[in-house]
Amino acid sequence: SSYFEYIRLSSFLKSQDASFCRIGEATSQQDISRARLWFFEGQKKILLYSERSHFFHRYKVVTSERPSLLVMMCALAAVHEHAPECSFV
Repeated sequence: SSYFEYIRLSSFLKSQDASFCRIGEATSQQDISRARLWFFEGQKKILLYSERSHFFHRYKVVTSERPSLLVMMCALAAVHEHAPECSFV
């Protein structure tokens, strides 16, 4: 399941002391705003963004032009109509 992949990847990134933030379905609005800002400003290099969060909330994730930034989603959109929205992956 994509949720377990999301948790496993999050745990791995923590164990590697990676510069990352995350947005999942249970993330508070305050933490989502903070994660999006940190990612855009380049304070965090990786944004872990779950498929379910995108399915239910459709947050716009803006990336800057910094080449070191990376967006990851666990399990790409299961509903094909959402695939164009995930083109930043």
